[in-house]
Amino acid sequence: MIALVAPEPASWVEKLALAAEALDEVAIFAPWATRLNPARWLPRRLRAALARRWAPGSCVRPVPGWLALEALLRIWSGSRAERLLVSRFARRLAAGRLAARWLPRGARAVIAPSLAARRVFAASRGAARILVEDLPSLRTLHDDLDRASARQPGAPFLRRYRAPASILAAQESERVLADALLVRSRFAKNERVAAGFVSERVLPLLDMAAIATAAAATDRTGGSPVLLLAGLATERNGLTQALAAAAGIPATLLVRPGEGTPADLLDRPAVRASSAEERERLAGVDLVLAPALCESHAPEVVVAAAAGVPVAATLRAAGFVDLASAGREVVPGDATDLLRAARELLAAPRRPAGAIHSEPDRLRESLSQVLAGGAR
Repeated sequence: MIALVAPEPASWVEKLALAAEALDEVAIFAPWATRLNPARWLPRRLRAALARRWAPGSCVRPVPGWLALEALLRIWSGSRAERLLVSRFARRLAAGRLAARWLPRGARAVIAPSLAARRVFAASRGAARILVEDLPSLRTLHDDLDRASARQPGAPFLRRYRAPASILAAQESERVLADALLVRSRFAKNERVAAGFVSERVLPLLDMAAIATAAAATDRTGGSPVLLLAGLATERNGLTQALAAAAGIPATLLVRPGEGTPADLLDRPAVRASSAEERERLAGVDLVLAPALCESHAPEVVVAAAAGVPVAATLRAAGFVDLASAGREVVPGDATDLLRAARELLAAPRRPAGAIHSEPDRLRESLSQVLAGGAR
């Protein structure tokens, strides 16, 4: 049996469950899960919420009262980013404690995500322990934000919440216990290997959902170029550098406002809010900018690589996209380098669209390799 711990709904849960089911029976600890079918007469938002709380497989363990806990945390956190993070960490730590007691005897592998894995891994006996690193490395994230804040002292959002040392220690202790890691970017893999983890046991957790939605983008038809900033329009995602690049071309910059976006951003010349079609299909977009200053996973980068739209990105924002073929890597915080890359990519012929990963069973094969190797 393979035990899978899912402390919150996430796209990787179904993906991993399906990959694991091809190898063995799977039991899922999903405290948030419900088996209620979303009836058609229900309001659309409620149907979507119920659908999101469906967990795959026949052996799923929910936790009575978990929804009430989530509701209380939601009321406490409101829309404040720092409280939302504290709530998320608390849910994961609580789910990990409960999952350690639930863990089926004789499980040959245990799969659990960041901040929910430490107690589960410690309770496993002889099982292969696979850590899903779906959160950035918080120590590296803090370092990146501190450097960016020193360069841009006028950006207060770069100095906001930092996780306490206990959370950093919990995250790093999970890696010590893990036999294999599933990471979301080449940047993360390089970091783990540099820290001493065996490269063959640092495996990609690919964003196949974004690839599936990608479609071939239309060619440029002349006029002012249109650039799309990947992710929310915030300083940590390279907003200042993107604005400088768009002004230097000059070009129209599409942005997605959210918490941390300057209040006057949409009042600036040649800046406007992006539509869902522009973000999800890159309709009318000539170039995607992803100059993130810290590790991020904006889906627009993966969609651009699959749709044939060039992308200028830092390694921290590129996931597993090969920037040598999909666009160009840029230096974090360097607006001049981003402008140079944008000009080169806009002048170059657009490459044809095509899936960036040709191995749909790659995740299953990776899990199979880990199970064959067993626990360290």
